[in-house]
Amino acid sequence: MTTVIVISFWIGLPYWWERSCNFTIGLLVVGHWLMINTLFYYYMGVAISPGYPPQGSLIPEAVTICKKCIAPKPPRTHHCSVCNRCVLKMDHHCPWLNNCVGFNNHRYFFMYIIFITLSTLFIIIFGFNLVYQEVWLGTNKDYETLIGHPIHFNISSGESSNNS
Repeated sequence: MTTVIVISFWIGLPYWWERSCNFTIGLLVVGHWLMINTLFYYYMGVAISPGYPPQGSLIPEAVTICKKCIAPKPPRTHHCSVCNRCVLKMDHHCPWLNNCVGFNNHRYFFMYIIFITLSTLFIIIFGFNLVYQEVWLGTNKDYETLIGHPIHFNISSGESSNNS
């Protein structure tokens, strides 16, 4: 994610700044809002416990016993083979969060997915215009304007190389 953000700033910011300063400021505000929300919900999904059944107490609604934990299991509780624990209202074990998604952190996981999708669409929409206008259509035949960017496009061979 960090690499995508750095490349977006380094290549996209000068491109959009040349076209409209006010539009670029709007893009920066929306982009930062998306990034902050994505990072917040990611952190909350990782940091919040998914919710485990209480240990050592009788659970009146527990009608089954977990075969792996040998503990009472409330309805909609499942055993996670990765965490080796029972999780309340377990959805799945998420490798991106390295945490189970369950009763306590499901809303944070869901919002993380929403914001990562919106952020990806934001980068695709505003990055597509740059690639389409400058590289595909070739509206700017002076490719030396891309010298300040970290990637120098070699259009003739279809390759890109570092500009260091």
